Amino acid sequence: MILDPIGPTSFRKDYRILRPGGRLIMCGLSEAMDVNGRSVKAVLSSLLRIPTSTMPWWNAGRLLNQNRGVFGLNLLSWWRREGGMDRITSPLLITSRVNA
Repeated sequence: MILDPIGPTSFRKDYRILRPGGRLIMCGLSEAMDVNGRSVKAVLSSLLRIPTSTMPWWNAGRLLNQNRGVFGLNLLSWWRREGGMDRITSPLLITSRVNA
């Protein structure tokens, strides 16, 4: 599993390194931040990159043949709805303890 909080510039690289059965979870846009906080220029650059960062290199047939998955997660809306991240982080913490 790859949890990508960076943004479109890393999606292709992330997808290429997934093994069969792997999942890419896109969950942020930290590349739109700089030392002063959110950068309007970086946000616009990232948003304009999203369509070309994902297509045409993944498609349903390729996902099926390679046994890979791509998933998007808006953490802010999740946090607002759930009141926390426990439902997301709990399985990760359990898995890491079992594998340790």
